[in-house]
Amino acid sequence: MGKVSLSGTERISPAETTVYSLIARNEKGESVQKGVKVEVGALIPPPEILEFSAKSSSGGFFDVQIAATMMDNGVNKIYTFNERHFKQFRFLDVMGLS
Repeated sequence: MGKVSLSGTERISPAETTVYSLIARNEKGESVQKGVKVEVGALIPPPEILEFSAKSSSGGFFDVQIAATMMDNGVNKIYTFNERHFKQFRFLDVMGLS
């Protein structure tokens, strides 16, 4: 990158993981060096579900618990005799066994 001005900003968009160093020198020739690593393609963790709540007019506590466990584990299809208990959970594909 070379020398830069004493103030302002510099945008960078590296195509691969890169380590940048900043070296500052004063008029006496003394210097301080700091570095930063910009990781390209680093994985960003998925969001964490901190709370899940639902009102059940047709099912009960255990239906909500089952649906929450399914959501937490990325399961979106359920085969059940109690279709109406799970229809309220919009993320679920409910398949009846009756």
